[in-house]
Amino acid sequence: MALTLLLVLSISACFGGNSSGRTSHLNLSTCSVQGVAARCGQLAVPENPAAASGRQISLRVVVVPARSSDRAPDPLFYLAGGPGGAATDSTAWAYNHFNLLNQRHDIVLIDQRGTGASNRATCSVAPSEPTEAGLAKAIKDCLTSTSAQADPEFYSTPLAVDDFDLVRAALGYDKIDLYGGSYGVSSGLAYIQRHGDRVRAALFESGSLLDFHLWEQVPVSAQQSLDEVFGRCAAEPGCAASFPNLKADFAAVTGRLAKAPVASELVDPAGGFRSLDLQAFLSFVIDNYLSDIRFAASLPKDIHAAAGGDWTAFLKLLTESAATNTSTPIMFLTIVCSDEWAVRSPSTIASIGAGSEFTPMSLADASMSNTACKYWPHATGASGPVHSSAPIVFLNGTADPADPPANVAGAAATMPNSLVVPIAGFGHGVIDQDSTSCLADKATTFIEAGQPSTLSSWTCPNLLPSFVNQ
Repeated sequence: MALTLLLVLSISACFGGNSSGRTSHLNLSTCSVQGVAARCGQLAVPENPAAASGRQISLRVVVVPARSSDRAPDPLFYLAGGPGGAATDSTAWAYNHFNLLNQRHDIVLIDQRGTGASNRATCSVAPSEPTEAGLAKAIKDCLTSTSAQADPEFYSTPLAVDDFDLVRAALGYDKIDLYGGSYGVSSGLAYIQRHGDRVRAALFESGSLLDFHLWEQVPVSAQQSLDEVFGRCAAEPGCAASFPNLKADFAAVTGRLAKAPVASELVDPAGGFRSLDLQAFLSFVIDNYLSDIRFAASLPKDIHAAAGGDWTAFLKLLTESAATNTSTPIMFLTIVCSDEWAVRSPSTIASIGAGSEFTPMSLADASMSNTACKYWPHATGASGPVHSSAPIVFLNGTADPADPPANVAGAAATMPNSLVVPIAGFGHGVIDQDSTSCLADKATTFIEAGQPSTLSSWTCPNLLPSFVNQ
């Protein structure tokens, strides 16, 4: 107890001077998060920054202190993906992948407002009837059920990153480094846009620029990813011999599902049986295969089996998806209905996606999302170009079905010290998929240096697994 009190009293000294002028501090106490020794605390902030006396929400903060006495003044702020991921749920991930960096740098994880232990508010927006009226009713019920806890208007990306800066100031940090993956790239770029003078360096993986409409590009991105996986199979003698007609197999599978769903023995709680339709199949291909090189190697085998009438692999995924929680964080809907990167124009999708196997899925998603957003409260979202002179590195897998290198190719126009590093053959989340830790080590070197990087600095041996044993 005495140790905890001493830690709380000395927190300003431990984390450096606060040059922001903010007088309040974030009280931290010793804790263990996912087996990692850390310091934990809660920071109260107004839900509506324009009404400081109104409802307050509490942000959960976890700090993994640097282990060396030669402590660097700049911490690494970990920004979660999603939208909807709670950063502190990735404490062990951040500690393991940035262990070398943690020798000298604190790692700070903040549950974004509306996630984790930061006033997470959720509800189901699955309509009881597959109609616009059914969806409108589900959203109305959702808003009613969560109104006493949260106002969706205030769970936007810009307000969330302002929270991050309040935490920075409360902990007394002057400059910080950023790491973000997927949506964490969006929130990281929004932070730079609003608080760029506080950013020393940033490492972003598997994300897109704020003004790049990534979901409109999914038919092209996913098709390129699929073609890349099929091309790798064709280049490996063993895979090519086992599955010589993958494109024809895939066309046969999608053609079969376009005519009628495949029956399943999975009972739907709403009545009847669930079945595998084209929309679910294409989603599984993206989420369960193309996004991760560790599973992409199984795709040729499973596609070939389905073309021959064996749907076991995909029906298993259908069963697993039915068991997942269907509750949606309200901050997710606010963000996808407000941020520019999440725009989905059906006409644009149809035009860009002509010839892609994934266009029907994207059009169906756009219809559902746009209809939901008609009834969801809007907020001022993150948008527009990001201007910064800070050293920034974007790591994007060339086979990422959502966020390939093309989605950040224009970064240098407004971020002159940025670098786009294409990771050959990788999907979504490249550092996690690198079993050699080469990319994590390169990331540590980059952040430690805090200087603009070069492609030669990111050279790693071939990281792709073989199809041979699949």
